[in-house]
Amino acid sequence: MSLLDAVRIADKCRAHLLSNCEGLSNLHAIFTIILRAYPRDTDAHALASLGILEANDWMERADKQAEAVRTDLDSLDFGGAQ
Repeated sequence: MSLLDAVRIADKCRAHLLSNCEGLSNLHAIFTIILRAYPRDTDAHALASLGILEANDWMERADKQAEAVRTDLDSLDFGGAQ
């Protein structure tokens, strides 16, 4: 495998991480709708609150990983090797 192939794979992984963030954002929106539809003292409201916290946590993790991959890709010095 060449260095260029490795970079392409890493860039694809970054794109997948960002795509996962979009999916988690959609879940966040669904939980927000549920949160607004049910009173605070219901199980549905409590579960939606937990869902939002979990979605936020995973979005942050995926975003940090994607940023780390981007930083690593930006710092590569090919030095003419491919």
